[in-house]
Amino acid sequence: MIRRLLALVPLLLLLAATPPGVDCSADVSPLQFGQFRSVGGGSADITATILVTCTATLAATIAYDIRIAPAPGGAGRVMHGAAGDLRYDLYTSPNYRQPWGDGTGGTSVVGGSMALAAGERHSASYTVYGRILADRRVRAGSYADAPAGYLVLQ
Repeated sequence: MIRRLLALVPLLLLLAATPPGVDCSADVSPLQFGQFRSVGGGSADITATILVTCTATLAATIAYDIRIAPAPGGAGRVMHGAAGDLRYDLYTSPNYRQPWGDGTGGTSVVGGSMALAAGERHSASYTVYGRILADRRVRAGSYADAPAGYLVLQ
């Protein structure tokens, strides 16, 4: 199943081998940074949720990876605005050390599995951690990475 993490950062749900009789989907909550003080403020941290739901008509065990497509050109994620650009990234954990991506260029993927009986439906929830580093010197304005993040600077 392919869904989009807002519009430009596609979320890829990859099943190792899709068993017959199993249907899976991924839904993503919006990633919105809100307001950010660019000079003298702390980092802007946000979270979004990825909900993986699988339904089985036949008993099966499935394994999957959740991958977030890399930023275009591999230069990191950028929100654009009339006043310039603002860099941010997405991470696999609240310590903000491991970028979440597609497994290339130093990024990690998050995986899981589900054992389903015939007629069962299960969901698993995953948190995406977003961060703009503190003291980014950018001008006031609205910034967006259609649609991986949204931000208004004061």
